Amino acid sequence: MAQVSRRKLAALIGDRLLAGESAKKLMEELAAYLLVHNQSKRAELYVRDIEAYLESRGQTLADVTTARKIDEKFLSRYVSALLDKSESEVHVRSHIDPSLVGGLRLETPSSYLDASIDGRLKRLRTS
Repeated sequence: MAQVSRRKLAALIGDRLLAGESAKKLMEELAAYLLVHNQSKRAELYVRDIEAYLESRGQTLADVTTARKIDEKFLSRYVSALLDKSESEVHVRSHIDPSLVGGLRLETPSSYLDASIDGRLKRLRTS
């Protein structure tokens, strides 16, 4: 089986996701491909490329980490406004990390924002 570039593979999987195929099935296929081509250590890079491709097609995946659980609807609206993604559909994956104390961390394929109390304290220590 011939090896395909990461970006081409990301586009192929991204298009199939946008067409409604099962994400679980596609990730299983990707895992098998990576094992066959001895690329399993680079799995995170492939996932990032897929997320970046989806973002370029108007589907933004946002990882949001907060100190406590926050209502999903509120979080989705807040993140969409924060990212100013009026022409993009934002899908939020929320995570809880009590060490943040308060605020949030937001990560998308193209941006990173640390508005947590923990992040502010770290920045104060280094300045």
